[in-house]
Amino acid sequence: MKSVAQLAIMLAVLALPAVGWAQDFIYSFNSDSTVTIAGYTGWPNQPSGALSIPSTITGYPVTSIRNNAFNGCTNLTSVTMPASVTNIGTFAFYLCTSLTNMTVPVSVTSIGGSAFAACTALTAITVDAGNPAYCSLGGILYDKSLATLIAYPAGLAGSYAISNSVKCLGSRSFFYCSSLTSVAIPNSVTNIGVAAFAACTTLTAITVDADNPAYCSLGSVLYDKSHATLIAYPAGLAGSYTIANSVATIGTAAFDGCTNLSNVIMPDSVTSVGVAAFAGCTHLTSVTISTNVTDIGDDAFEFCYVLDNFTFPDSVTNIGAVAFQWCLSLTSITIPARVANIGVYAFIDCPALSSVYFKGNVPNLVGGAQFSATPATIYYLPNTIGWDTFTGPTPVLWNPQATPDATFGILTNRFGFTITNAGSPTIIVDACTNLTDLVWVPVSTNTLTGGTSYFSDPQWTNYTGRFYRFRAL
Repeated sequence: MKSVAQLAIMLAVLALPAVGWAQDFIYSFNSDSTVTIAGYTGWPNQPSGALSIPSTITGYPVTSIRNNAFNGCTNLTSVTMPASVTNIGTFAFYLCTSLTNMTVPVSVTSIGGSAFAACTALTAITVDAGNPAYCSLGGILYDKSLATLIAYPAGLAGSYAISNSVKCLGSRSFFYCSSLTSVAIPNSVTNIGVAAFAACTTLTAITVDADNPAYCSLGSVLYDKSHATLIAYPAGLAGSYTIANSVATIGTAAFDGCTNLSNVIMPDSVTSVGVAAFAGCTHLTSVTISTNVTDIGDDAFEFCYVLDNFTFPDSVTNIGAVAFQWCLSLTSITIPARVANIGVYAFIDCPALSSVYFKGNVPNLVGGAQFSATPATIYYLPNTIGWDTFTGPTPVLWNPQATPDATFGILTNRFGFTITNAGSPTIIVDACTNLTDLVWVPVSTNTLTGGTSYFSDPQWTNYTGRFYRFRAL
C-alpha cells in the first residue's frame, strides 16, 4: 500500500490536484489522468434547470460521475452528458425530483445501482442507440440484451407488465415509483434485487405468473416460491397485515415506505427482520413480533414516527444500527438478556423514550452513540455485569422492593407497603388474583421521593387474595 507521502509525490509529478473546483463542479483526477465529477460546488448552490456536464476539465477528459454526485439536487430538470463519460455512479442522480428526462450517451458502460431512483418527475430514460451495454424500451432502462430491468422511471403512472425477456430486476429498479399502481411479474424473472419495489406509495398489487419457479404472490404481496421470505409488500395498501405462517425472513426493505400500514402481526415462524424492513412506515402504530426473532436488521424501524408499542421477544440477540431512529412515540423498551450486540445510533433521536430496561449484562455497543439525542434513563438489574463500562447515559440500578417495615400489611382501613428503589423515579404497581391465569391490572402510579413511596390498594377488601408486581412507567 502506498503511503500518503508517495501519493503526494505521484500527484506532484503528474501536476494534477487531487480535488478541484472548475466550471461550478467539484472534481477529482483518476490515476489515468481522467476526471471524475464529484458534485456541484456546494449546498445550497445546487444546479437548477438544465445541467450540461463538460467533456473536459482543465484539458483532461471527464469520464465518471461519482457515487451520490448529484444526490438530492431537487431543482435539476435535465442533464446533458458528453460522450467521454463511461461510468455513472451509485445514487448519482438519486432523488432529483424535478428531473424529467435523462439521456445516457453511447460511451457509458457502467451504471451504478439506484443511479436514477426516486426521480419522481422522470418519465423516460433514453439510451444512445449505439451504446454497447444498455438500451431503453418505452423509456425504461435495460441492459443491452433486455434480460435485466435496471431502472423504471419513477414518474411513469399506472400499471406495468414486465416483459417476458426479463430475467432480473435490479436493486431499487422501481424504487419510489410514486405513481405506479400495479406490477405483473412474468415466469421469466428469477432474480429480484433488494428494495426493487420499496416506497411505491400508490402500488396496491404485485402479481406473479403461476409458473414462475422462484416467486409467487399471496394477496398481492410478493414472496419467494416457498413462502419462506416476504420480499415486498405494496406500499399503497392500507390498514393491518398478518404475515403468512410459513415466513422465516422479512426481506430487506420489504415494507419500506408503507405509509398507510397501521399494524403488523408476525407468526412465530419469523426469525429475522431484514435491513430497513419497516423503514418509513410513518403510520405504523404497533407490531406483534414473533417470539423466535433473533435478528433485527439495520434501519429496521427507522422513521416509524407513531410506533408506540414495541416489545422485544426474549429470543433477540442482535439489534442493528439505526434500527429505531426517529421513532418519535416510543416511551419505554426492555432489552432482553440474550441481546449480544446493539448497533451504532440504534435508538438515536427518540425524544419520548424515557426509560430503557436491560435484563442482562451489557451487550456489545457497536460504534457507540446508541441513545444519542434520546432522553432515556438506562436501568440494569442486580447481579448483571459490565455496567461500569457502559458508554452512554449513566446506568441506574433497577431493584424495587416492598419494605417489610411498620407500613407493611393491613393497617387502619387500608392495605399497603412502602416501595423503595434508588434508581427509578416512577413505579407502577399492577395486581392480579390468580398466578396460574395471569391478568395484571394497574392499580397505582407511584412517584418515588428520596427513593421511597407508600403504596395503598384502595380495593383490597374486594378480593380474598391479591398479588402485586412492580414495573416501570
